[in-house]
Parts: sequence; C-alpha cells; structure tokens
Amino acid sequence: MINIKDLQWTAGFLEGEGSFTATENWNKTQNKMSRNIAVTASQVNKEPLEKLQSLFGGRIYFYRGGGRKLKNGDTWQGIWIWWKGGGPGGIGLAMTLFSLMSTKRKEQIKKMIALWKSFPGRGFYRQNHCCNGHEMVGDNVKIVNGHRVCIPCRQLRDGHVTVYMEYIVDSYVTVSKSNI
Repeated sequence: MINIKDLQWTAGFLEGEGSFTATENWNKTQNKMSRNIAVTASQVNKEPLEKLQSLFGGRIYFYRGGGRKLKNGDTWQGIWIWWKGGGPGGIGLAMTLFSLMSTKRKEQIKKMIALWKSFPGRGFYRQNHCCNGHEMVGDNVKIVNGHRVCIPCRQLRDGHVTVYMEYIVDSYVTVSKSNI
C-alpha cells in the first residue's frame, strides 16, 4: 500500500524531473497511427528512480546519449530514465497525482488521458477482437499466465486446424490444403 507521504514525494519529484507524454504519429512501415503515452523521469543518479520503480513498477534504463561533449570539454556521462507505460498503471498514476500537480503538468495529464481514451478498446484487456479478427468472447478466449489468448489463433499456430486457402491463378480457383 502506498502512503500519502510517498504520493507527495512522487508528485514533487515528477513535477521537477518527470513528464507525462502523449504522442501520436503516423507509422509509415505499418501504415497505421502509432500512439504512445507514458510517465517518465530522468536523473544522473539512479537511486530516486529505483524508489519510483519500487512504488509504481515500470522500468529503468541507461541512456548514454552518444557521449556528447559538454561546454567545458568533458564527455557527457549519460542519464538514467524511469519509464512507466500508459496502460492502466501509468494512467492510474497520472490520475492519482493529478490534484497534486501544477497547471502545466495537469495539462500534460489531461492530454495523456484524452489520447488514452481515444485508443480503440484501450488496451488488450478490453479488446473485442484479436489482431486476426476473431471475437474475444466465450470459448474463443482463454486466460494463460494472466493474459487473454485467442483460441482460434492458438490452434492455427499449433497446427491443430487445417486451413483451406483459395488462390486465383489465370481465372482458375486453386484450393490448397495447409496445416499451419
């Protein structure tokens, strides 16, 4: 259980060193809209980020930054970055801290939540269909290790279902049998 003192520390830390991001870009390779929402914080010292990770999860990674040169001639040492994705955990954190944040951060959080609300299905747990179009209800879905799995896709992948594919070749229909 997280106490109010930890929430206040988190709000103060993220106010100064964090960000609530919401970006939306067109992904040319996949030909679809790419949306990213996250709560992040960066530091030269890893210790405060480890405290954030112990309280809220997320991940910490090191960004070297290509060894840029500073004005005094020294090489830039790099920074540690804590990242909490914008799924239910990241959105919940942002909503919890909302009343403790400045006007600028509140606007970032509002933008983050608005983009999250625009997600179709808002993540895997609310999906109605899998990526192949199978309906994710009843006997078509199974919980495996805490994740929802599409049974028809699993059967196709494991080779339990024979698929008949039609190919149109020079105005003839050819049917091929494939055990995927």
